Amino acid sequence: MAGLGPCPVCQAEVRDFPKSYSCSRWKEGCGFTIWKIVAKKKLSETQVKILMTAKKTDLIKGFKSKAGKPFEAYLLLNQEGKVEFEFRPRA
Repeated sequence: MAGLGPCPVCQAEVRDFPKSYSCSRWKEGCGFTIWKIVAKKKLSETQVKILMTAKKTDLIKGFKSKAGKPFEAYLLLNQEGKVEFEFRPRA
């Protein structure tokens, strides 16, 4: 398992697991996780690395809502290390 860089929460190593990119100290209680599939869109390792370092991705297209409608958004990493969507302002 190759590391993706330091955990934004506890600074341990973030590793590639089958369904997520998660902190290697999850057994000790660090809950940092970025799921590989978000809103039916598979995230690339590059997008995850950008999210971990810059705390915000470029605009990502191809997400699908629970109703099945496509949408685009930025992914943000909040203070607690949780992934959130940020949408472009409406014109």
